[in-house]
Amino acid sequence: MDGQLRRLLAFILAVAVGSAHGQMLQAIVNSKAVVAGGSTATFDAVGNANCNSATCGTNATPASTLTYSVTVGSNSNRAFVVYVCLSGPSGTVQPSISGVTYASVSLSLYQHISGNYYCDIWKLADGTQPTTGANNVVVTMPSLIAADSVLSSGAISAYNVDQTTNLVAASYAASSGTGTSATLTLGSSNANDLVTTAVCSGSTGAQTQSFGTTRFSNAGDNHGACNVVSGATAVGATTAIAWTVVSDSWRTLGVAFKHA
Repeated sequence: MDGQLRRLLAFILAVAVGSAHGQMLQAIVNSKAVVAGGSTATFDAVGNANCNSATCGTNATPASTLTYSVTVGSNSNRAFVVYVCLSGPSGTVQPSISGVTYASVSLSLYQHISGNYYCDIWKLADGTQPTTGANNVVVTMPSLIAADSVLSSGAISAYNVDQTTNLVAASYAASSGTGTSATLTLGSSNANDLVTTAVCSGSTGAQTQSFGTTRFSNAGDNHGACNVVSGATAVGATTAIAWTVVSDSWRTLGVAFKHA
């Protein structure tokens, strides 16, 4: 093989190897971009309300209902949860919640903390996005709540949420106790997830929490029973939350939206 042919073959080989290396490098760069990407679950809107044994229903209507509006934005990959807490005097037997709807679409019970006052988390089915615009949350019980009791509820919507699994099951946590400090440690969640939480205490009064931004607040009423306050923030790993409440029995619970 003469020198000219050898030089030609060497040139062709060099071009081929360089092109292959370039393709490999581009593939590595693209794969890193995919890994680093992904949406962040983001707070959208809230609504809240409460009622007591005198205002939740009447004797002519043998049921307790609580209705309030939430205005959901038009962002993609939306999800929706509703916290409901019912409080009353020690030893009181309370009716269970028979249903929660938003825009006439039924939610399902996700978690329940039992007791003479209790708290629930209700959610739309995975893949069912909440209707946009202003629509009502309706909480229904089959009978009137007991005297000197308060039914409180707050709903929160988010977007950029995984539509196969809206909530991070491992992040859910609940706790209860007495005193002025209500503490909760949620399980592990991704840095792009969005935590929500609520607290219920047995006395009316201001409640503050140690993380994120307070998204909604129920001040309670002169029956003094349950207040619900919730916040939301993006977090990573476990999330420790401390509420300051009026000294009394309390319950708190929370869960994270899973990012898309």
